[in-house]
Amino acid sequence: MSFLPAVKLWIWVSVLASLAGWTLSAFGQLTLVGYLAFAVVAAAILFALREKLDLQFCSGTRRTKKFSRRFRRGFPLMFAALALLVFLGGAIYPPTNHTGLSYRIPRVLQWLDAHGWFWIHTPNYRMNNRACGIEWLSAPLLLFTKSDRGLFLLNFFPFLLMPGLLFSTLTRLGVRARVAWPWMWLLPTGYVFLLQAGSAGNDAFPAVYALAAVDFAARAWTSRRPSDLWYSLLAVMLLNGAKASNLPLTLPWLVLVVPLLPVLRKNLLVTAAMVLVAAAVSFLPTAMLNIHYLGDWSGLNIERADSSCSSPLAR
Repeated sequence: MSFLPAVKLWIWVSVLASLAGWTLSAFGQLTLVGYLAFAVVAAAILFALREKLDLQFCSGTRRTKKFSRRFRRGFPLMFAALALLVFLGGAIYPPTNHTGLSYRIPRVLQWLDAHGWFWIHTPNYRMNNRACGIEWLSAPLLLFTKSDRGLFLLNFFPFLLMPGLLFSTLTRLGVRARVAWPWMWLLPTGYVFLLQAGSAGNDAFPAVYALAAVDFAARAWTSRRPSDLWYSLLAVMLLNGAKASNLPLTLPWLVLVVPLLPVLRKNLLVTAAMVLVAAAVSFLPTAMLNIHYLGDWSGLNIERADSSCSSPLAR
């Protein structure tokens, strides 16, 4: 599988995880049976729309051989070695990330026990007012495996997608290929990306959404395909659905996308559906719940007065 189908697959996994979480919670069916039923319906819909959504997950033998030859060179080989060490670390050691253990995993366990999202009465305000992106990805893993040991995969898989996305994004924005090539392998080894790639944290994994949002938007400038804009929209909404502090990153995305809006007139029905799906996987549901329970979209008014963070966009 080349990087682009893998990116689309990860976007849909993320989208469906969030949709399943909110939808099943609404019906009190955040259970194993509920997830299985949702998976069947979602698979049928995606299969019916596979051509419009440009869903192709098969790759030829020639491309596989080319992919394997790439890792005989220095930079790719070093990245592969680091990725192997990251995987071994995540597989051998249990999660130790502070935010994961203090409120992200605990609140998912609470929701699974209650068969749906609910406002948890606790002095730990972060159990309620934070974005739920990685939580909804974690929920089926915790439910089906009965363990937190596989949660590192939610960071590891996006980490593997970063080199290809970086190269594609940089070259489409005008960077020469010979300059972008070494950086596609170096940037993912930055401190936060490398340390969180095998963890249960949620700080680094949204980087793939940011890159995908820009990459698909840049592709749409040349392809003029609505599907590229749909993927870009889903990616940027997943970005702010992961953390509220990612919301400002929507502004440069808008600069790139707004001139392309006429392209969406080619298929208004699917575009409308994508907008609704994008809204559901964004920070919007959490913001609405914060308004309902706290009277503040950010949830900041419940946090301690001595908090070092005074702005919801800086969290």
